[in-house]
Amino acid sequence: MGKSTQRILGFFNLFHFLHALFPFVIFLMYSCYFKIAMELYCFNLKGIFYAGD
Repeated sequence: MGKSTQRILGFFNLFHFLHALFPFVIFLMYSCYFKIAMELYCFNLKGIFYAGD
């Protein structure tokens, strides 16, 4: 087995590993984004209510 073949196999293993993790990463990103968006939204609502007081 040549070095190039091992490198290609290693790359495919890495790709497969990343592909397996991808949905989890996307889910984490979406949940973090959603959490931040909700906090900003609630903060803006409070700001609007307090400003109108």
